[in-house]
Amino acid sequence: IIDAFYTKALKDNPDLTVDYSCPISVFVTLFDDCDELDGRRIIFNSYHSKYPDTIFLMQKRELFLGNDWNLEQSLRTDWENLTPNNLGYGSFYNDGNISKLEDDLFYTDGLLFYRII
Repeated sequence: IIDAFYTKALKDNPDLTVDYSCPISVFVTLFDDCDELDGRRIIFNSYHSKYPDTIFLMQKRELFLGNDWNLEQSLRTDWENLTPNNLGYGSFYNDGNISKLEDDLFYTDGLLFYRII
């Protein structure tokens, strides 16, 4: 799961050293109201960190859980079509920088982490 979490970081920096001694923490928030859609919005905030104050890597991803959707549909949430004025997004924190986690990477290698979760 740590390797799946580091997919983008390792593509950006293949020489990156990953600390396998620390856990990944995942915080999940579920919102029942999702812009009048028939379903819910779920937000994953995931951190690979070392207590008390070191964050190695952070990811945030928002997905839609449609009442009649299967898991694969939810994992591939297309916010631009669902709610173009209220986009869910993924973000990626590494080395003090926050950037958008691009969908093309998320839908290939990055999706494995969220399938595991």
